[in-house]
Amino acid sequence: MIIELIGVVLGLVYIFLEVRQMWAMWIFGILSSLCYIVIFYNNQLYAEMGLNFYFVAMSGYGLYAWKLAPKKTTEELKFGFLDKSTSLKLTGVGVVIFAVVAWLLVKFSDEIFPHPGLADTFVMTLSILATWMAARKIIECWYLWIVADVVAVVLYFSQEMYLTDLLYVVYLILSVAGLVQWRKSVNGLEL
Repeated sequence: MIIELIGVVLGLVYIFLEVRQMWAMWIFGILSSLCYIVIFYNNQLYAEMGLNFYFVAMSGYGLYAWKLAPKKTTEELKFGFLDKSTSLKLTGVGVVIFAVVAWLLVKFSDEIFPHPGLADTFVMTLSILATWMAARKIIECWYLWIVADVVAVVLYFSQEMYLTDLLYVVYLILSVAGLVQWRKSVNGLEL
């Protein structure tokens, strides 16, 4: 329970910093994800556990891209919208990720399937795409986070992971705030 509380606090700091577009978010993302690797393993949510390994790696990439990359590279990474080509590629990647992970969970895990397995896999797939999009400062990442957070709230409640469930309720609220904030940062656009 204590590791879940630590993960929740670190996760809250992460999302707050993400909404504020602050590079330090990635440090808290790494720490929170390390906690959640243990939490999800203990709760037999293996797709979510694997997702947190990905979060650690992507948080390292995000830290590099937002703060540590050579100044010229960092200046070229601006907040913006998803183009059609990238959208189609991400959709294809998402379908493949979902299919492969769902198959692996059915074939090789002791995770309860199809529920929460499909929900677990769905949240994982959207989160992988949204994290990559956030690292690239793509505004539409927030739409994926909103959908993933709604499904995660139901999933974690059903698993009696109440602190994590509360974290994802806050994530959901802050994802809406993040969408508004990031959109405003691009040419003063409003929702």
